Amino acid sequence: WPIARRLLGRGLLHALALGLGTLLMVPFAWAVISSLKAVEEIRVLPPVFWPSRFMWSNYLDVWRSTLFAR
Repeated sequence: WPIARRLLGRGLLHALALGLGTLLMVPFAWAVISSLKAVEEIRVLPPVFWPSRFMWSNYLDVWRSTLFAR
């Protein structure tokens, strides 16, 4: 039984690490997905996770409007 107990303990530890890692990635995913939304869609309540259309031009607008190129 000690081997089974140790394997169960490691399995639970790995499951906890995966769950915690996934939970900590949610804000990052939300930020990346929100960067692809239109401004009006960001401000909608209740918030939606997926944009109705991906605004890849947001990145081009930021690049052009700031001094990244210098």
